[in-house]
Amino acid sequence: MIISFGITDETFALASLQPGKLTFKFMLGFILTPIIGWVGGTLAGEFIMGLLPLALQGAMGIALYGMFLALIVPAMKESMPVTIVVLISIGIHTLFTYVPLLNVMSTGVRLISATLIATCMGAWLFPREDEA
Repeated sequence: MIISFGITDETFALASLQPGKLTFKFMLGFILTPIIGWVGGTLAGEFIMGLLPLALQGAMGIALYGMFLALIVPAMKESMPVTIVVLISIGIHTLFTYVPLLNVMSTGVRLISATLIATCMGAWLFPREDEA
């Protein structure tokens, strides 16, 4: 439960690329810096955001998408199954966006649904072999 408090998208993505079993001590050390950065960045962002021009404030929303791309692209380069799951997710999200009976969902529900369906399909298509 202690480790789960510190798991973020970034730490999960990077930890999942580590070979072998992850120990409690490794994960505790691994999540410490991101937690400090996350909390410190949130506090700094709260204080600084009000000082920025409106155009720059609006552009900050795009930075989150850039961060997710920075996490997924390296994993896609190393793993064909990850690439396939990402492409499946894109295809499902496109269907949810443009097919008349499916596009009644909100943008967030479409994104979450496409991601969930694609990851389930990925788990079914590419089962992970347990290490002995």
